[in-house]
Amino acid sequence: VMRDRRWQVNSKTPSIDDYLRPGCGFGGSCFPKDVQALAAFARDVGAETLLTRNIMVVNSQQSARFVKRIAGKAGGLEGRRVLVLGLAFKPNTDDVRESPAFSIVAQLERDGADVLCHDPSASKNFFKFYRGQAKAEMDWEGAMSKADIIVLVTAWPQYLQRLPALLSGRVERVILADGRGSFRGKPMPSNVDYLVVGRAAQ
Repeated sequence: VMRDRRWQVNSKTPSIDDYLRPGCGFGGSCFPKDVQALAAFARDVGAETLLTRNIMVVNSQQSARFVKRIAGKAGGLEGRRVLVLGLAFKPNTDDVRESPAFSIVAQLERDGADVLCHDPSASKNFFKFYRGQAKAEMDWEGAMSKADIIVLVTAWPQYLQRLPALLSGRVERVILADGRGSFRGKPMPSNVDYLVVGRAAQ
């Protein structure tokens, strides 16, 4: 087990800590399926696994809770221009299977927001399946200047590298809803209302 890079806390590759941070929900082809399989196996052998069973329940609620917090901070989402950054279930892939972006974008639209979406690799795959009114945005940096709310769903490196400077260059106030805690504990420009899972809005 100790050879598994996820348990090597001081490793340069992702450690188990990266899988335990609060966020707007997990997805992918493996983790949701594996959790469900483990819960099913436990049922088959007569074991009570409240934690395993409820992982999927909590995960299914995370997106709606996240959007509700954004709406509360914004004083409602009707007519708000929202830029969603990241559609893949994790960075460096075009895989959108079980991505929380689906439910986040859908809930934003149900609440009346005008939604633009960007992903460096996964936009085409996302919009193969998404049937709402949201639109793909090619120029995410340009779209930021017109957005009232920026929602970070997938922590792509280019977002993390460019967002601080782009936010500092804005005059108008903007809400940054950080669904991955990527900027947790980092100073924000005075014009940014920072909202992150697991902590009160700044």
